[in-house]
Order: sequence, then C-alpha cells, then structure tokens
Amino acid sequence: HVIEGYGQTECCGLSTCQLLGDPSVGHVGVPAHCNMIKAFRAF
Repeated sequence: HVIEGYGQTECCGLSTCQLLGDPSVGHVGVPAHCNMIKAFRAF
C-alpha cells in the first residue's frame, strides 16, 4: 500500500494522512489524532 501524508519537518512529522483504501484526489487526507488543523486563505 502507498499512503500519502503531509507535514512540516520543523514542527511535526505528520499533520494529515490519506485514509487506507481512499483513492480520491483533491484533498490532503484527515488530520492526525494529535493535531488541530486551521485552514485559511493566504494572499
């Protein structure tokens, strides 16, 4: 299996991760259990 995950090396190893068996595109997965995610538009 290949699972895509995103994070920043300077703060944590993993922020979000694709769910096993979810082949959909257009998102970065769900937040890891220990994270709180806030989305905002940067200009």
